[in-house]
Amino acid sequence: MQWKKGDWCFCDFKLQQIEEMEKDKVTSVTDGYIIRGGYSINDSCFPLTMLNKIISGEYKLFSKKIHALNMNSLNYPDIASWLESHWVETCKMCEAVDDNNKLIEKRFKELKIFCDDILKRVDEMKKENVHGISLFRR
Repeated sequence: MQWKKGDWCFCDFKLQQIEEMEKDKVTSVTDGYIIRGGYSINDSCFPLTMLNKIISGEYKLFSKKIHALNMNSLNYPDIASWLESHWVETCKMCEAVDDNNKLIEKRFKELKIFCDDILKRVDEMKKENVHGISLFRR
């Protein structure tokens, strides 16, 4: 995809606008609040298609569920990295095939399992007690 400054794209599963370019490299995008930049973030930018909107919405939903846990000691950077890389792979894979319904189902199932495992484990940890005292605030 040939991008130019001012184009809209999906990046980090959000609708974002390309803010800066260096030759053919996207170097900065913004959602109006946060700016994401780097040497080249082309691999994380996807065109505005209904498919990319659906995929991005699903990942954003699960990301919000994890952040809603509000556990300060949760490894958010690595979790976010997994979500981002899985999202990028999903968008790329689905662009490459014509009949992508089964692929999307498979990828969404992997996403759901990953997130459900985190939610379940955190819920179990919140119930931990020692001599009747909760180890974590609820």
